[in-house]
Amino acid sequence: MIYLEDADSSALKNWNKDMAKIIIPDKDLHEFGREENPHITVIYGINTGSPEKVTNALKANESTVITAQFGGLDVFENEKYDVLYRVVDRTDHLTDLREHLIDNLKTTITYSKYQPHATIAYLKKGKGEEYAQRYNSMDFSLNGEFDCDILHFSDKGSKHYKIDLQNLS
Repeated sequence: MIYLEDADSSALKNWNKDMAKIIIPDKDLHEFGREENPHITVIYGINTGSPEKVTNALKANESTVITAQFGGLDVFENEKYDVLYRVVDRTDHLTDLREHLIDNLKTTITYSKYQPHATIAYLKKGKGEEYAQRYNSMDFSLNGEFDCDILHFSDKGSKHYKIDLQNLS
């Protein structure tokens, strides 16, 4: 998996930690609970274990900072649980980065439609839509554009590598 982190790393994490506790009681959580490491997924399904290959692919990309913007709340549903998330509005930077990495790395893309997002929590089946509708119009104070300059790559063994987009040399 490859994901982005906001420039100072605290805005998204603090918002997620605080808001998820306020708006979602424990009784409605799936066993996976609240997202402890909030991030914006760029690609899920990278078939390399080499951070060097990812870094080399990034060097050919022109963006050193990815600008993103939050939208409202939405839900991914599956058979076992719902995933409540903040929509991340697509930007040219984000779309270009994803397409560049897909073109330059071996990937297995399991979802045909890419929806940039930041997971808030994993909820019991059937609860996601309730929370998305209830809180979608709420002003969450984490709005507007923000910059992401750190990319994380995790290999199949879940080992994490942090890549600074502004220092790829």
